[in-house]
Amino acid sequence: MKLLKLIPFLLTLSTVWIVSTELPNKTITGKYFWFYGTIVLISVIVFLNSLFEKKSYCFSWQDVFVVLFCFLGLAVTWGHDCAVSNKWMLLLLMLPLYFCSRYTLQSNKYGRYTLLLFLLITGLIEAIWGFAQLYDFSPSYHHLYKITGSFFNPGPYGGYLALIAPLAAYYWLNDYHIFKRKWNRRYLPFYIRGGLSSVTFVCITLILPSTISRAAWIAAICGCVYTLGAYFYRKQKLQVYLRKISRLVTGKGIFICIFVMCTLFAGIYYLKKDSADGRWLIWKVSTRVIVQCPLGIGLGNFPGSYGEQQAIYFASGAGSAQERYVAGNPEYGFNDYIQICVEFGILGLLLFITIAGYAVYSGFKNKYYAAVGSLVALLIFAAMSYPFNVLPFVIVLVFLFAFCVAGTELTIPIKSSGRYTTIFLFVILLVVSVAGSYNRISAYQAYNEWTTIDMLKNDRLRDNILKNDRLPDNFFTLCAEIYPVLSHEIRFVFDYAHFLKDGGQYTESNRVLQQGMRISCDPVLYNMTGTNYQLMKNYVAAELYFKKAANMVPNRLYPYYLLAKLYVEMELHDQACEMAKIVLTKEPKIESQAVIEMREEMEKICTE
Repeated sequence: MKLLKLIPFLLTLSTVWIVSTELPNKTITGKYFWFYGTIVLISVIVFLNSLFEKKSYCFSWQDVFVVLFCFLGLAVTWGHDCAVSNKWMLLLLMLPLYFCSRYTLQSNKYGRYTLLLFLLITGLIEAIWGFAQLYDFSPSYHHLYKITGSFFNPGPYGGYLALIAPLAAYYWLNDYHIFKRKWNRRYLPFYIRGGLSSVTFVCITLILPSTISRAAWIAAICGCVYTLGAYFYRKQKLQVYLRKISRLVTGKGIFICIFVMCTLFAGIYYLKKDSADGRWLIWKVSTRVIVQCPLGIGLGNFPGSYGEQQAIYFASGAGSAQERYVAGNPEYGFNDYIQICVEFGILGLLLFITIAGYAVYSGFKNKYYAAVGSLVALLIFAAMSYPFNVLPFVIVLVFLFAFCVAGTELTIPIKSSGRYTTIFLFVILLVVSVAGSYNRISAYQAYNEWTTIDMLKNDRLRDNILKNDRLPDNFFTLCAEIYPVLSHEIRFVFDYAHFLKDGGQYTESNRVLQQGMRISCDPVLYNMTGTNYQLMKNYVAAELYFKKAANMVPNRLYPYYLLAKLYVEMELHDQACEMAKIVLTKEPKIESQAVIEMREEMEKICTE
């Protein structure tokens, strides 16, 4: 019966493994819909428990901070978009997950043991998955990388392994002495946990370097160092070891340690120098967005606002040569604290830091050292990557927040609610879960329709149809019907705009592209908008968008190529020649056949 109550939570934690080959973005979309189903199951089970059990919910100050944070994010996002996207719904459904986890784990030692053990299993399966991809037994989910696990690239995959590593390390240290004792059936849970932890830690240690994720390496090391310190603290040996270390530390030893640390950090930096410089530029430009909109811009709107500010930044002539070279069109802030501040505002960031700090403090006071170690690794990884934009990380984060506060020693409790208050709370959460998941049924249908559109595009039927000037009668109707639901999916928005452009509907294509500019900073959107205006003979608007694309990502040659072609059409030979010279002399970030062909065409313009 105890295990039956935990099955919905186990299913939710297993979201990380879901890969749907039938839906677009197979490593992402399937995870969302799996989660929508499991959160309803969790809400139903916990509601029934609250009816038949005499356990009351113990409120904590963290509950208040979590509710304020979620409501703030929902309000800011709705104020900017007035629409329900996957991210908006996900934030809403995190409330049932958090409160149901808190209630289930409250004074439930068996539940805490089982869920952490299952979290270890998810890490072990992911590590094995990586080995299978490394040795070609399983396909990768990114054409550029060999190892991705069940994720779309090695970055989040390495981060997930990094947050499991401290958990495995702590229980390996904590349970290994059991194996020195004589066999006893009473110790079976510790045999299982100790054996599983040792195997998981070894597998993660072996596969993690292959991800080439510096953020994951640093997070794993910091999390493991914390668990090591916590383990010795628990055994009351920390002060003894610190005294021994202090006796060994001399001026020469300190100098050597500093030198070694500096060398290691320099090596990590130069391992992927351009990537590191690119992230620094992202953080730098993001602060400009925060200054402009300190109250937040809403979930999912980071890329669009970032692109606007990056274009302004480079148009002002402020960027260095290296910044212009490494500039890109990021989907994420590569520092989730900065991105939270951009999307939720400064108040949102302060609330999140309060929640995280409270969870770490409560977990330490409750002696949940292993869980806190994983939380520390995740929070450190978030400072250098984008885990809070990836669903499995969000689920684990909410679970760890709930885990650290739940227990027999609640930190700073407000009060224990009555039985009817508890039932009323979970009635509300059940309604939220059911209503939220029901709302996503239309989204599931829209994604299936998108699959049909993708098949049409991938089979190259669209090109053949357009050459004959014959479009299916229901084609644009189908796209228009699912567009409101999928308007937050940049790939669909781009494809839809492209279909409209090829069908001669330039004004409607630009309307769709404007939505794309809110959720993406890809200069291709601006190039296509400019091309549409050029086809409509609105040369002033076309020039404006081509220049904006050129400023947004200065290392791209294509906007200058389009400007040169535009000036030729406008019979402005001098301006056309000037743009052509930029294409001929500017060093591209990536050499390709397209660059060669563009330069050949620009040479003709200059010689005419």
